[in-house]
Amino acid sequence: MEGFELNVDHNGDSAVVHVGGEIDLTSAPQLDEGLQELVNGSVRHLTLDLSGVSFMDSTGLRVLLKTSKVLEGTGGKLDLREPSDPVRRLLEVSGLDSHFELN
Repeated sequence: MEGFELNVDHNGDSAVVHVGGEIDLTSAPQLDEGLQELVNGSVRHLTLDLSGVSFMDSTGLRVLLKTSKVLEGTGGKLDLREPSDPVRRLLEVSGLDSHFELN
């Protein structure tokens, strides 16, 4: 199994989270915890750099939806930057590619 990495560049009410490896049943809780810490703090504009994600399943997708909903409730926004091909395919198949802003 490929490792999971989460690195954060935090700047005021904005943050860029660089995610790498696999987002699955095992690692999705770590991603959720990391994102919720940011959202529960001062972050209102969150960008997830998903270029390094080699695999993501529906548990990862649920984390993205949950985080997006929480941010929208506070007037914030979640953007997805450079989703890898596997992530982009999952978003397209699920019909959620139009829900997120993909950069």
